[in-house]
Amino acid sequence: MNRTALGLAAAAVLAACATNPSGRTYFAAVSDREMNQMGQAAFEQMKGKDTLSTDPRLNRTAQCIVQALVAELPQEWRGLPWEVRVFEDDSPNAFALPGGKMGINTGMFRAA
Repeated sequence: MNRTALGLAAAAVLAACATNPSGRTYFAAVSDREMNQMGQAAFEQMKGKDTLSTDPRLNRTAQCIVQALVAELPQEWRGLPWEVRVFEDDSPNAFALPGGKMGINTGMFRAA
């Protein structure tokens, strides 16, 4: 019985292995689809809760940065619905969430 359980556990772990764009194998406990949905939900929550910048210059710059980054990705990742927003936040920070969602704080522009 123990060998059967061990065999099933090993099969489950191997079935959950995935490969990232750099070719490295990793354990995927959650599917890409689920991760993308979680990223989208978190991003929508942030956009609803946090203040978004209305500065057209910062928003154009953010779009330009993301377009340049996406152009360097493997083809299969370029097709994601990439979206970037500039958040009114003085901390010099930027982030990316699963599903092609990116945020840049206004403080990052001051630091850069």
